Amino acid sequence: YFPCAKALALSAAQSALEQSGVGPEEITNLVTVSSTGFKAPGVDLFLVRALRLPETVQRTNICFMGCHAAFNALNVAEAFASGGRTVLVVCVEVCFIHAQPKHPDLDVVISNVLFRDGAAAAVVSSGESLRGAAPEIAGTASELLPDS
Repeated sequence: YFPCAKALALSAAQSALEQSGVGPEEITNLVTVSSTGFKAPGVDLFLVRALRLPETVQRTNICFMGCHAAFNALNVAEAFASGGRTVLVVCVEVCFIHAQPKHPDLDVVISNVLFRDGAAAAVVSSGESLRGAAPEIAGTASELLPDS
């Protein structure tokens, strides 16, 4: 997990910083997400050092929440950003380590085909630190459905 996760996360984070125009020294919070693996110290500490983020950056890990984890990460980032902070969100999944290509159940075979390794990242801010146009988080909500 860890060697692949580090490479994927670093590439995504570097791209997000470059596209946002925000320098690593401006990041106050780092939110990392993964549902396919965990290591301590983990991807968050690796990114702090590899990207040369401030040693004082506040780190939050969101782990093993499944497919909706990225939405939770953006919700957390929005809360931090509303307080004037600049947040780097990095989601990384290394699905191949869970692949079971000879498993007889069709649902397992389909998930092996659909889910692959990847990473995505975004810089979330109240707006003052971003250079150029950026998507806006218009709102978030969560609701548990009965018997779900």
